[in-house]
Amino acid sequence: MTLAMGLPLAAAVMLRLAGAPLGRRQPPATAVRLLTVAALVTALATGFVLAVAAFLVAALPPVAALGHRSAAALRGPIELGPH
Repeated sequence: MTLAMGLPLAAAVMLRLAGAPLGRRQPPATAVRLLTVAALVTALATGFVLAVAAFLVAALPPVAALGHRSAAALRGPIELGPH
């Protein structure tokens, strides 16, 4: 799990280090497409990892108590309010 959470960070660092040289070696149209897709994929992966990390932290008992949440409450029926 730690490896999966560290991969987007490592990919972002690698993109930062390799982006400029890679962009200079490619024709401009290819470089724009390649670097745009690479940046988008890296950003989406980082966002996903941050969302999972937030969910895991929110499930910790001390943090859940601050929000008046518990595992039992989250598994219970969902009330959407007055109909």
